[in-house]
Amino acid sequence: MSAQVESIVSKLRDGELSPEEALDAFETPAKNLADIGVDLDTTPLNCGFPSLERLAFLRQGKPDLAIVAARPGVGKTSLACQLGLTVSKHSNVLMYSIEMAAKQISTRMICVEAGKSIKKLNERANRSAILAAQELFRKCSFSIDDTNAIDVETLVIRTLDYHRKRPLSLVLVDYIQIIKVAGGRSKAEEVNLVCEKLKSLANMIGCPILAVAQMNRQFDSRVMEDPSARPVMSDLADSAGIEKWADMIACLHKPDPNRVRVFLLKNRHGESQDFDLGFTGAQTKFYEPEEGL
Repeated sequence: MSAQVESIVSKLRDGELSPEEALDAFETPAKNLADIGVDLDTTPLNCGFPSLERLAFLRQGKPDLAIVAARPGVGKTSLACQLGLTVSKHSNVLMYSIEMAAKQISTRMICVEAGKSIKKLNERANRSAILAAQELFRKCSFSIDDTNAIDVETLVIRTLDYHRKRPLSLVLVDYIQIIKVAGGRSKAEEVNLVCEKLKSLANMIGCPILAVAQMNRQFDSRVMEDPSARPVMSDLADSAGIEKWADMIACLHKPDPNRVRVFLLKNRHGESQDFDLGFTGAQTKFYEPEEGL
């Protein structure tokens, strides 16, 4: 029951409103079918990856919940950061980094932008490239909230407040399974509620939310038996809520050190195709294979 309905019912019960007044106080959100129209806009958010843009994985100004899932170490956080950095060059991006500190995220992004490995950042020869990357960041609008153990209600309130002050084009959440939920629930119930809240939040702010998620070990086991194995929805940890609420779901798998296979399991607004991205581990950087580094 919404806060508005609860308030009206309470006043009705206490005699502060007559039944007629209570009915007048209700807002009727239903729309006539003839007035609703259609949503055929698949304008992609400029995220720097033509393969994702072609499939409308993130739509510009649309309340979509997109999921990037993978096993640890495959690069799901790095991909989210690269997408966010590109978007932040022309509009506002907010990232919730619940597992990694903001400085860790910033360091990774400097490596990507400067084209240098983390191990070589301290070398004097790389100083100019690092300074150039930092100067670029000053021109971007990329904010990071690295609050540890944040709960989903706080995340929603903070995002709404931020969006009110500086309208957002993209929200990143890393990652779904460690967002806290009040009350004693099973993990599957928690993940379902988090996904429901994130989808609702996307509708409220009118822009896409890209959330990172973990895959379980079952996929690793299948790949060991069959290298050509394809992930399925149940490979996402506590997957029922993710499958229900997400508009797009992409699973990542690294068949070799320089390549990541992107399996698009769900796409409500386009085709569900699989494709490859190049990857360089030293810089945790993704790139389109035909573009090279």
